[in-house]
Amino acid sequence: MQSDQETLEVRFRRSHTVLLYLGSVALAALGYWLRVVEAGDPASDQTAFLRQTYDWAFPWFPWVCMIFFGFCALKFGRAVFDRRPQLVIGPHGILWRKWSATEIPWSEVTDIDFKRIVLSDFICILVRDRKRVPGAGLEKFVAPINRLMQNGDISIPLTLSLIHI
Repeated sequence: MQSDQETLEVRFRRSHTVLLYLGSVALAALGYWLRVVEAGDPASDQTAFLRQTYDWAFPWFPWVCMIFFGFCALKFGRAVFDRRPQLVIGPHGILWRKWSATEIPWSEVTDIDFKRIVLSDFICILVRDRKRVPGAGLEKFVAPINRLMQNGDISIPLTLSLIHI
């Protein structure tokens, strides 16, 4: 950053988020279709191959599809209409909405590193006192694992769905 007043704001890329939403809806619908087909005639030609090949998974697989991809569709559906910046790097600190609704002040940041794991890039942030910048939701439970794997308390993925400056 060249001056103290510059701020970088990163929003969801709407086109990718819409595709993720539509894919989640399609897979949840597939689970529903498999559940309806399973409840139908067990000897029907539509399910004979599925029942013989995947007999061990057929009773619970449709439910897993409906529940998991249904939640994904809800999450991506909300993200489609969320126009707020998801990542803000400014003169006072870093705000990542998935981590917390409050900004992480620069005084709490001890190290920032860029990591590549498999084909995914991450910004890894190590903070001075984790209790002063508590996470929210699932991210606070993942933070200890991030610290072991990536040497950072907070790992911000640089995915295609996020990059829209």
